[in-house]
Amino acid sequence: MRTEPLDSDVAGARGTRTGGPAPFGAPGAPGAPAGDERRRPITRVSRSFAFVDLCGFTDFVDLHGDDAAVAELRILRAGVREAAGAAGVRVDKWLGDGVMLVGVEPEPLVTAVLALGAITRRRVACRCEAAWPPAR
Repeated sequence: MRTEPLDSDVAGARGTRTGGPAPFGAPGAPGAPAGDERRRPITRVSRSFAFVDLCGFTDFVDLHGDDAAVAELRILRAGVREAAGAAGVRVDKWLGDGVMLVGVEPEPLVTAVLALGAITRRRVACRCEAAWPPAR
């Protein structure tokens, strides 16, 4: 049996071909780019991500009920929008009692997370009961 090296690393895996079908994405294989498409340079972009959620939110819901939880989530979302907008970062996804933020540079993202922490601390300080879950 004759083996030969793969022509290029189009599929992202290196190895040898043993005469069987070409790996998915390799030149000539199903799903492979045609013509000049496989020679285009890949543009890579840098992004930074932050995940923020409320600590102990399940316990908070158990103690205070669904209505209080929904009210607190509305406040959290308003705070996130305020902090993210001021720092110039984007809310990528809401995750129940959390959020995923994305920024082109890490510094504005850190600024948004720190601002959200300050908003959370002010919120806890203004409440009569300190049961509101802190962000982490």
